[in-house]
Amino acid sequence: MKKYLLLTITKTETNSPKNENFNTYDVEKKKFNAIEEVKEYLISQYGKVPKVKESNKVFIDTDSGIMEVGFTYSYWAPPASYGDINHWCCDWISVESIESTPLLLS
Repeated sequence: MKKYLLLTITKTETNSPKNENFNTYDVEKKKFNAIEEVKEYLISQYGKVPKVKESNKVFIDTDSGIMEVGFTYSYWAPPASYGDINHWCCDWISVESIESTPLLLS
């Protein structure tokens, strides 16, 4: 059995923080061996480890109640090409501890 950390960043964007119609443009999944590696990667992407606050936590409903599963990080991104405009980005970030066992097909 192999154990690793799975970082998932779902990247969304819109034209204004007031606009609730976000477009998902990328889902990034990366495997790491330690939480320190996850933090280093987040620093390389955002210049810092984004802070988790009450206002940016992400939850899901489960059979046993509500479970916190990650957080969002929002920021203005510069234009991606000529004639483009700034975009309001909201990245949904989660880290899971995964235990995997290889399976053989018979």
